[in-house]
Amino acid sequence: MPFVVEYVQSGVSPADYDRLKEKLGWARNPPPGPLFHVVVFEGDTVHISQVWESIAELEDFSRKRVTPALEELGLPPVAPPTIREAYDMATFSAVARYQV
Repeated sequence: MPFVVEYVQSGVSPADYDRLKEKLGWARNPPPGPLFHVVVFEGDTVHISQVWESIAELEDFSRKRVTPALEELGLPPVAPPTIREAYDMATFSAVARYQV
């Protein structure tokens, strides 16, 4: 079963997130493993929820792409996420409107 990964990070603006997203090239060059990604801002705090097929793929992406990109952009390291194994998962056809 996939894993749900939740990040909460203060001191991050939408502009910071957009710079990181562009640097990572998530849409142009997606890593193996992610199934779902959503971002919500609440003031200066970003909430990121993801679903990954495996923890190993998440860790590989974080180590090889996220950490170097954060360092290059001068952004703080990501706080450790909360990771839980999914109990059940469903997808619906409307999600295709948001697919990268």
